[in-house]
Amino acid sequence: MKKFDPAVYKKRKCECLDKCFQAFMDNGLENTGLQLLCKYCGFKTNQALYHYFESKDMIITESVQYAMIKFEREFMKKAPRSRADLKNYLEKFPRWMQKNYGEHMRFVYQVYTSPKYKKQGYDFFSGIPKRYDTFIHHIAKNLDVSFESIHSLSVSVEAVVSSSSAVSASVLSVPSDASVDRFEM
Repeated sequence: MKKFDPAVYKKRKCECLDKCFQAFMDNGLENTGLQLLCKYCGFKTNQALYHYFESKDMIITESVQYAMIKFEREFMKKAPRSRADLKNYLEKFPRWMQKNYGEHMRFVYQVYTSPKYKKQGYDFFSGIPKRYDTFIHHIAKNLDVSFESIHSLSVSVEAVVSSSSAVSASVLSVPSDASVDRFEM
């Protein structure tokens, strides 16, 4: 019998969360059953999926939360590292956000505004101000400015993240001579 390894379990569960989120994105909540989730995860039986999750609802909420946390980490990596980089960030972040995460954000908002998952959405989104303040503290340190002087940037970031789920794809056109920096599309 194999010995339980928590690191392997956690890694495999995270892989499943990624794959389940993609299954929901590709097929919608209603059209994604346990068999399809198993197929995306590479499992032959539903029991393998139940090793990681108690129910389909748990898969939905955990995969959406995991995707949002990954997304937040990704966009936080794009934070300006210098004052000169701030303009580039403010100009390119909205387009990068829409192109790379617009569909994800629309799906997340659909899930979290559903009456069935509204509480989980409230719990997740109520933590955003604190997480974004931490992000702005990081930027302030990089730019060697006070947190207070750029605190309004957190409102801008929050607005871009929220609006990315509603912006049309037509805003994605970037001039071919544009310097993309960390915002590779």
